[in-house]
Parts: sequence; C-alpha cells; structure tokens
Amino acid sequence: MITRIKNYWKLRKLRRDALTLLIINGADIAEEVKEIVNLVHTYLGNTAELQNNLSGENMDTVLKFMEEMVAAPDFKDKMYEKIHDDAQKLREMEAAE
Repeated sequence: MITRIKNYWKLRKLRRDALTLLIINGADIAEEVKEIVNLVHTYLGNTAELQNNLSGENMDTVLKFMEEMVAAPDFKDKMYEKIHDDAQKLREMEAAE
C-alpha cells in the first residue's frame, strides 16, 4: 500500500513538472512556430492567410492565459486541494480492497 502511494505521488510530481516545463518552454515553442511561418513565407511567397493562422499570436494568447492562471493567488490552493482530494480517493480505494 505504501508503495502504491509513493508511486502515486511520484506520478503527480511528474505531471506537475511536465506542466511547469511546458509553461517555461512555451515562449521558445512560440518562437519556433514563428520561425517556421517565416520559412514557409519565404518559400511560398504571399502567405498572409497561412501566416495569420500559424503565427505565434495564438500561442502568445495561450501562454498569456497560462501565465495568468499560474499567477492567480488561488491557483496553488486549488492545485493542492486537488492533490489532497486525489490522495483521499486513493486512500479510499486502498481501504476498499
């Protein structure tokens, strides 16, 4: 039972770390998308519509939302509450077995 709980917490930490890396590296990802758009523009000529669809503006909007979400004062509280709820469900499942 203890091993299951330890594995569960390791998995939760890995998920949290993956989300953190996505947020941190999001700006780099957006920059790469912009470079790809510029490359396509260079090879295809006038690609205004394509550039509008693939530009980093959409990515910038997503990143801005993610930054605001993480910066919200209750984000960590909700995150820890969710972790606590998940741990409680796991304990209940373990007890039911």
